[in-house]
Amino acid sequence: MRAMTFWQRLRNRIVVVAVGAAVVLFTAVLGVFEALRRGEASDALERQAVLVSDVVGEMVGEAVVAGDKARIAEQLRGLVSRGQVLGVVILDGSRKVLAAEPNWLRKDSHLSVWPADQARLITVELRGLPALATFQPLVEKDEVVGGTWLAVDREPVVAASRRFYTVALLLLVGMAGCCMVIATIGAEGIVRPLDDLGETVAALGRGEMGSRFELRGPEELQRLGRRVNRMADALEASQASLSRLASDLDRQVRERTRELEEASRRFSTIANTDPLTGLTNRRGLEIELDRYLSLSRRNQQPLAVIMMDLDNFKTYNDRCGHLSGDTVLKAVAAALRGRARASDVVARWGGDEFCILIPATDPDGALAATRRFVIAVLEAMADLSRSDVSAVLGASAGLACYPDDGEEAAELIARADAALYKVKASGGSGVLRASPKWTET
Repeated sequence: MRAMTFWQRLRNRIVVVAVGAAVVLFTAVLGVFEALRRGEASDALERQAVLVSDVVGEMVGEAVVAGDKARIAEQLRGLVSRGQVLGVVILDGSRKVLAAEPNWLRKDSHLSVWPADQARLITVELRGLPALATFQPLVEKDEVVGGTWLAVDREPVVAASRRFYTVALLLLVGMAGCCMVIATIGAEGIVRPLDDLGETVAALGRGEMGSRFELRGPEELQRLGRRVNRMADALEASQASLSRLASDLDRQVRERTRELEEASRRFSTIANTDPLTGLTNRRGLEIELDRYLSLSRRNQQPLAVIMMDLDNFKTYNDRCGHLSGDTVLKAVAAALRGRARASDVVARWGGDEFCILIPATDPDGALAATRRFVIAVLEAMADLSRSDVSAVLGASAGLACYPDDGEEAAELIARADAALYKVKASGGSGVLRASPKWTET
């Protein structure tokens, strides 16, 4: 469905404003008229209630003074039966109910008490019927001997109000309809010449460069249409150029993105790789250890951490030189990498210390793998040891297993390192697993 154009919205707004103004004016006039009519009707009903109340007071005054309840009840019964009077309550001089017609009015909280003021009008409902109640004191020889509550029927006034509102609503609907028709015709005549031009501009905005305005209507509108058509020609001519430029720019962006991604990968590799041995460095190992621990927790699989240190390396490095020491470290790295599985992570922890992560291997298998790593290192260094300078190289290793020996990365590293230094303290060239943490005291 085509979106509503600006000119269509303008036409609708003109109609809405015209109809709204007419409705507001008509409603205001009806409101004033209704206020006047209701005031007059209420005043007439109040006057009638006061007049009837005075008549009732004169009629029952002597009986109230005499305290003749039967006579009062008979007089009231005839009064209420006449129709518009809905009820009467007679109070005696002590301000208590003396008689009531109908009798259930004795229990009405509004009409069974003496009012605060001596003349009072209130609106009440008597068993669902709208009523206007007036109170008049009964005075005999300048002395108040009682009072009367008289309730007259307000239904005629209410019914007249309902009829008035019904007629007013029908008039309002009819007038709104007439105003809508007249305003629509007028608005259509105003916006029709502009609607087509607006649609042409909207089509150009959607990229439909072939759209053109058909010149018709007043001269001013045709002049504006020619300008719009010239603008469309210019836009269509430049669209091809913009498309070519966008294509070139997109290609350049893709190339730069690939270069940035490649540079980011190279930087990450450099940042996490030991430059001497080509192994993962300590920073990279810490990242991998956190990742492997998360996988082990999720899959409920074991994980082994091996800390390895070269025996007598410092003596060898000092006596044979740093270049010879670098050669040893490269040989050890190559031996560890050659022995490791594809899923294992071999890293240079620092100096002559190395760390190896072995996933999905139970403690017995991890201990056997640690011995194989040590043997591979010893074989790689066999030809590099220098007995002439008392620098015989060896290797020691400590092992910690998740979850038996620890559940956090720092704890596993610390326990594997502690096991390593126990081996070195006992003479080196051995393998030791950290004691399970729940067996320690």
